[in-house]
Amino acid sequence: MAQQGGWAPDSRLDDLESARLRELELVDRIAGLEAELAQLSATSVVSPSATLAAEIELHRVTTSPRWYAGRILELPYRALRRLRRARRR
Repeated sequence: MAQQGGWAPDSRLDDLESARLRELELVDRIAGLEAELAQLSATSVVSPSATLAAEIELHRVTTSPRWYAGRILELPYRALRRLRRARRR
């Protein structure tokens, strides 16, 4: 039997089989990532007192005179960076 256009019955089956194998690999990868996420979520629970302490420290830093001075000094740089990003779009 002559092949037309380079198509062979076996090549189509091989393509389907490789697509199925790829799909199984992806499903396995997703399951592994979900398990890893569940493990990380369970182990990285922060106590409410630690969260409150971090929020207080952040508030203390962001209300300091040095923070405001730094923001004012960085203002021209941030404006230029925004202009560059806007021109790229």
